[in-house]
Amino acid sequence: MNGKANSFPLNFWGLGLGLTAASAIALSGKFTSLLWGLPENLALVLKITGWALAALLYIWLFLKVKAGFEISFKRVLLVSGILAAPFLLTLSVFAGDIFAYVANVKVAALGNPYVLTPNTLGNDTILQLVDPAWQAWPSAYGPLWQLLAKGIGFLTLKADLIIFIYKIFGLLAVLLTAAVIAKKSGPSLAALFAWSPIVLVEAVADAHNDVFIGLALVLAIYWLAKPIKSAVAVALGIILKYIPILVLPGLLLNFKNFNPNFRVWKYLWVIFFILLISFAPFWFGPETFRGLSQQNGLFYPPIFFPQSILFYGSYLFGGTAQNPEIFARVTGWVIFAGIFLYLLRRIKNQRLEIAHATLFILATYLFFASSYVQAWYLLWLWPMALILPKKPALRWVGIIPIFWACLVFFENLFI
Repeated sequence: MNGKANSFPLNFWGLGLGLTAASAIALSGKFTSLLWGLPENLALVLKITGWALAALLYIWLFLKVKAGFEISFKRVLLVSGILAAPFLLTLSVFAGDIFAYVANVKVAALGNPYVLTPNTLGNDTILQLVDPAWQAWPSAYGPLWQLLAKGIGFLTLKADLIIFIYKIFGLLAVLLTAAVIAKKSGPSLAALFAWSPIVLVEAVADAHNDVFIGLALVLAIYWLAKPIKSAVAVALGIILKYIPILVLPGLLLNFKNFNPNFRVWKYLWVIFFILLISFAPFWFGPETFRGLSQQNGLFYPPIFFPQSILFYGSYLFGGTAQNPEIFARVTGWVIFAGIFLYLLRRIKNQRLEIAHATLFILATYLFFASSYVQAWYLLWLWPMALILPKKPALRWVGIIPIFWACLVFFENLFI
């Protein structure tokens, strides 16, 4: 620890209390008008003030880390718990997916969530909080998520307890991810991950399961010297939300580069075996993926994303109501495929480190190929950025939160 860091304990507590206060202000801004009857305009001011204060304090932490300040991992965990407390005890902040998770638990308690839809619940009050589109579709998540839902349903079917359990799981995933980052890159970068507004909002308050995808990916990279463990991590991510399939080719090339005796079939067999076992309780043919297919049919790219620009550009220049969407989707996938193949070539030639390549692959997929993008998808990228060497990691720390703020601003400012 350098000399400047001797003053960090005081700053550490100031930062922890400040971020907690900022979180409380922001959350009170969301619910003040409902709980205490204050004007909605004042509630909006409180919300914006709280998030602005949290952002400023986080920028202060970033500058401290950049200047060389260090912190013990025990303190990272302690402050993470302090910061998470307000978010564990409130409803969602920006998204209502947590209510869809509750409905999924109740559906899984009745039968196969790949066959039944939330509408099966009839007059259950939770349906009032679930987006109407999701009410008519079976689950789009992988079998690991359904097994977790069945386990929670065995314990309780009370909505408030289910929400709290999912939030606790989200916090545990954050802490485990922070532990991996601390081992790989040091506790200061773990703090940048765990104390960020992205994590506090998306992983703890809104309990998005994408935080588990981030955990699976960083474990797959962390265990590069142990391919079987890496395969297990990738497989667990795939049976949760399928996205880690994108990183498989790069991982296989990386293993082959550094170990000519690496057996690709053994790695893939471990993944296939886990997929087979996990799907067994739910499988009923291709219809198992009906919910996933329906979700992939959504076309909702942010306004400043290439697919959106291609769509409106095509429509303005004479396309029909359907053709611009097809044009935007196909063009986006072609661009992604070209960049993807280029990145694989860089990995094969050992000119791009696998963690950085994985980050680029996921970012390129989101930016060009995904026609349905939400702010919480950045939970795939955020931990990957922080297991990079410190200099490139800090560059990404300057990019991803701004990108997240833009997505949140355009979609949720007045919610």
